Amino acid sequence: MKISYPEACGNSPRKCFLIELHRAYAEGNFELLVESAHADIVWCLAGQWQVEGRADYEAALRKRRAEPVDELIIEHVITHGREAAVSGRYRMADDWYCFADIYVFTSTTSSTLKSVQSLVTADTATTAAQ
Repeated sequence: MKISYPEACGNSPRKCFLIELHRAYAEGNFELLVESAHADIVWCLAGQWQVEGRADYEAALRKRRAEPVDELIIEHVITHGREAAVSGRYRMADDWYCFADIYVFTSTTSSTLKSVQSLVTADTATTAAQ
């Protein structure tokens, strides 16, 4: 799997952590994501579904990520206080998708996720350009 991300992220531990979360998801390493989730985590895929609790979070991760990710391009990683956002694109087979994930941590210094809101859509412009 090919992964790229902004070079400036190296000076922020939280930005590096978020990149590692996305790498873990793309590689199917759900252990890191589940370990980082609060027991009462809420994950919402905007306009589609919402799960609550670590067990349902893990089940949704495994179901959502059924196909291998071939390429992950992280374009933005933004952090401030307890909140953070990551956006970019990924390729599965010949299809590209755009994503934006909004994170809320349990505290400003914690790496425990309280909630995640994900926005995902087909990237028809990138797919058509190939």
